Amino acid sequence: MYCRAQLIKEKVWSEVVTDRPATGSASKGNLVADAWNITNQSALETIQMSVKPVHLNSVTAVSTAKDAWDALKDIFEARDNARLLQLVHELSNLKKDGDENIIKYTSRAKGLRQKLAMLGKQVDENTLVLQIRSGLPAEYDMIKTVLESMDGKRNLAEVSAKLLTVEQRASRGRSSSSTGVKSQAFSASATKKPWDKKAVVCYYCDKKGHMKRDCLMKKAEDAKGNKKPSGGRRDGGGGGGAPPRAALAYAASAGRAGEHKTPESPSWM
Repeated sequence: MYCRAQLIKEKVWSEVVTDRPATGSASKGNLVADAWNITNQSALETIQMSVKPVHLNSVTAVSTAKDAWDALKDIFEARDNARLLQLVHELSNLKKDGDENIIKYTSRAKGLRQKLAMLGKQVDENTLVLQIRSGLPAEYDMIKTVLESMDGKRNLAEVSAKLLTVEQRASRGRSSSSTGVKSQAFSASATKKPWDKKAVVCYYCDKKGHMKRDCLMKKAEDAKGNKKPSGGRRDGGGGGGAPPRAALAYAASAGRAGEHKTPESPSWM
């Protein structure tokens, strides 16, 4: 396209679309041929400077701008035909990828349609919608049935909105399910959390790190057949622990009894 625009700008495009004029014996005919040769050379040089190096050999092996243009035309038509077949195959086998959302999926389909249009292959909107529908996974089976039963031509914007609604609903369902699984996993891990042995205090010796049933001091005393004279917290001994509730209650009741005791009579009475 750029090369053609440049040829038109330089006013030498006519040499690309016309053959070399016949050389006559008259001086007028020679003048026409000479003028054509000059403009042909200018057009040929413009074409040669506009192509990529890979195509340079095709346009330097000829002597006229028309032959150079025809050679390029054959090259690009063959390339476009191969590209056209590839794009048609991609659209016919269009599938939604697992991690691809609906917006990206429909945009990819529209991109294929635009590329085909640039190569001269027009795809109508109804055909494009049907191709999009056929590439949807199983989770869209319900909406696929709805789209198939629609009467008349299908509007791409309307279909895209319906698909987006289905996608959002499925996404919310997966999110709720994931949250439930995470909660169950957290609860299971919380119930299985091991107890901190260092925080345990023995009720026999008042030392941390073990329970009464594992107390070595108690086991040693039991082996001797003796009870610890000053037991731990639950044995009512000193042991550094608080006095048992029964002892406190007894002391309180004894004090109240002493307060109400009748005084003894003097010996002189």
